[in-house]
Amino acid sequence: MSPKNKTLALLFFSLVLLATTSCNNQNAAKDASVDSSATKSTTEPKDGNSLLAFNGYLDDLYIDSFSFTTAYPTPGPTRKLVLLWTFGANTAPTLHGWKAVVNGNRDTFATNPDLKLLNGKVTTVAFGPGTYFGNEILTRQEIMAIKTALAFNKAQSILFRPTITNNQITYSIYVVKGPYLNDKAEFNALVEIIRVDNTALNPSPPRRYTIQ
Repeated sequence: MSPKNKTLALLFFSLVLLATTSCNNQNAAKDASVDSSATKSTTEPKDGNSLLAFNGYLDDLYIDSFSFTTAYPTPGPTRKLVLLWTFGANTAPTLHGWKAVVNGNRDTFATNPDLKLLNGKVTTVAFGPGTYFGNEILTRQEIMAIKTALAFNKAQSILFRPTITNNQITYSIYVVKGPYLNDKAEFNALVEIIRVDNTALNPSPPRRYTIQ
């Protein structure tokens, strides 16, 4: 074979080898794409939303007496307190409250909450799928009973302890003769707490539970 023919043969062989390698690479990339799509479709929900493990334990909630009485001065046009749930990134759910101010024939609310309950120590009251997280209500009469108990006992804070009945969350209310310890610390057993009679932080609706 002449040198010229040898050169042409070598060039032809190189082109065939290059085309074969390129084709194989494209097929491999296609297969990898198909496998990735198949894996994604079987591990992610079709609507794109990630799954949420919704369960945990409720905390005691509390607020200092000054913040509470400042948010609800006496006398005033406030009719009730409406508290809404909020979920922090690293804390159990808590409640922020808006006072309903009578304005003619309807209630009006501020844009920002008038008070915020803080997370205390974790309890054994568990929530999960099926638990209702609706509005919680304190009536004017209940708020006045709390303020009276604060003054009579010279209490420094208010404690809300949760229970769950029929998947509805309610809180018994106590005044505390001393500050409540922050950051889920163990509650100081030497600090006296007094149950405020005929009061409870109740869900609304239905708000039909007997106050104990």
